[in-house]
Amino acid sequence: MVTGRLQGYRDRLLLLGRAAGLSTFALATTASSACYTCTQHDDCARLDELNATRDAGVASSNASAGTAGAASELAKNVQAAKLWNGTSCPTPEEFRAIVQLKFPSRYADATLTEKSLADGQCCYHVEESDCGEGGRPFLVYGQPRIATLAGIEARPTKHPALAQAWLADALMEHASVAAFARLSLQLLALGAPADLVRDSQLASLDELRHADFCFEMASRHAGSRLRPGPLPVQGALDDLSLAGLVESNLLEGCIGETLAAEQLRRRADLVGDPQLGAALLSIAEDETRHAALAFRILAWCREAAPALAREVVTRVLAEERPSARAARASDHDADGAYVAERGDSQTRREGDEQTWQHVLSPLLSALSAPAGSPHSVRRSAKPPPCAESQGETHASDRTRTFLAPTMIMGTPAATSTPPTTQAT
Repeated sequence: MVTGRLQGYRDRLLLLGRAAGLSTFALATTASSACYTCTQHDDCARLDELNATRDAGVASSNASAGTAGAASELAKNVQAAKLWNGTSCPTPEEFRAIVQLKFPSRYADATLTEKSLADGQCCYHVEESDCGEGGRPFLVYGQPRIATLAGIEARPTKHPALAQAWLADALMEHASVAAFARLSLQLLALGAPADLVRDSQLASLDELRHADFCFEMASRHAGSRLRPGPLPVQGALDDLSLAGLVESNLLEGCIGETLAAEQLRRRADLVGDPQLGAALLSIAEDETRHAALAFRILAWCREAAPALAREVVTRVLAEERPSARAARASDHDADGAYVAERGDSQTRREGDEQTWQHVLSPLLSALSAPAGSPHSVRRSAKPPPCAESQGETHASDRTRTFLAPTMIMGTPAATSTPPTTQAT
């Protein structure tokens, strides 16, 4: 099993590396480095900022109207925010509620612990929980956005942890549709070749199917129909520069999609239901194709602005690779059905670290190498060998089921013309 897993990592390394324009020599000789773990950081705010945010949020809530689910979440945050006395640092939960009055998706899947009062600011340590297993994350100013849940009360269920996990997957896949919609607009704004725009559009249809499947599974475990509510998209198109495209595509596509695909493959190995395993593998192949698209886009940007692309990759590597830390135990680790389908928190985190070590680290280290080094990106007027589009094979397969055979890469795309200006 270990040998097969390592061979799978090597196969994905070669596929994604060629999509990014890396030479075989670069892929064979680039060393692995630190493992990926989910992010942790400190957030600080002054008392006057927190008071102003709370007052504005409470005032706007009185005039807000929306779905029952959104109104319920808002009411909970308003109630928690009002508990704060306004003169001392709020508790972590009060801080979360105050911030979510302004940014509803902030800290949606994170643990906050009070750290200190430093320089007149209330500081909190933020540790993201286990990486999501959905598709491409929808990030706005570095924070993931997901839809609220439509106001439907789920009945008691035998396996609430599985219902909650499938719902988290569903909301992530749903948000991926928005991420690809934005990607298409970014590509159009920068004059990207038609094959990249087309494949971005087709990928959003994949994510719609993934979301439908995950919502169906969540509803089955919850005992009632679950569906998404409004998705906050404000600010999503504030940055249409080339630098913005490189960064969002790197985080959401190159890293996010690669991790998601490998997580799904590991889950498929765990489940005892052959049909569910086949469905997960089918989604994993979609996510791998989306990751290859992200590396193709990165190669196109690299042709136009190699120094800019290298700087962004280097910066993201520094920010996204905190030192390894012990896995935080999950409340779901005691749920036998949950662990049987998804593994425990330690196993999941170790799996992400292996994906980083064997696939992402070699790729991104090569992409951040100085120009002219043996590991630098190959420059070519033609698209890289594996930078193919899905062509008519994918276009005619939009309604395929999750149990359909794995699709293979299609015909080579037309020569891509990079943007002629370097946006900053």
